[in-house]
Amino acid sequence: MSLLIYKIVPRMKQTMVNLKVVQEITAIITNYNGRSILENCLPETHAILVANGIHEIILADDCSTDDSLDYVSKNFPDIIISKTTQNSRFSINCNTAAKKATGDILFFLNNDMIPKKLDIESVRHIFKNSPNLFSCSPKIDLYENITLINQGICNGFFKDGWFHVISDRPAVNQLDENQSFPIL
Repeated sequence: MSLLIYKIVPRMKQTMVNLKVVQEITAIITNYNGRSILENCLPETHAILVANGIHEIILADDCSTDDSLDYVSKNFPDIIISKTTQNSRFSINCNTAAKKATGDILFFLNNDMIPKKLDIESVRHIFKNSPNLFSCSPKIDLYENITLINQGICNGFFKDGWFHVISDRPAVNQLDENQSFPIL
């Protein structure tokens, strides 16, 4: 499962709303042969994203061989489709879609995730006020039985070639938040 929010530093839009700079958010939903998953999750995910002001939604398809793209094109014509030319795995698929994004902040979701609660203004605030912040991850519950996967809101930053994790409370079954680790 993946649900990460990344900031694209150089592309801050200077859209003025009530004299504030608004950071646009692009949602990127990863997919590989997930037609049935999309059918079960995408309607609710799409509605939640749009209701929260996220209007650029990209389906990052990793060269699916099922009818995922037909389903999305037919039922969600506003979703932009990014398709790799061959099955390239997760990171290349995400990066290919990220190149199409116009938002300042990228919100990555797997196709089986439904963001039940979004606090978009807090996300914008933390990125605006933390110039070294690269990514953050929310609390994540497993849908079937509401099992906790990720405790608390964590974020991090790069410094001297290392990624440092920051959290307001200890994480369950995760790296020590006071220790940095290399990104390979």
